[in-house]
Amino acid sequence: MEQKVYYLKLKSENALRVLQRISTVFSRNRFNIEELHVKETEEKGVSLFSVTIHAEPARIDNLKKQLRRIIEVLEVTITAK
Repeated sequence: MEQKVYYLKLKSENALRVLQRISTVFSRNRFNIEELHVKETEEKGVSLFSVTIHAEPARIDNLKKQLRRIIEVLEVTITAK
């Protein structure tokens, strides 16, 4: 199956080890993170993660479900190029 480029936006609490938990989901599912940006939002204590990956469309729903299970993750948005 052909891979597409996906852009993920994750809002999370600005807590210790959140980046580690998020990156673990990607590595467990064998996704290579092509690009990663993290910045603090205007909301106090909330960070925004922008992640770019290449993936097969069939695997994206499972990834989204697993990211939502992380307690500190508040919102997950995925768009395809």
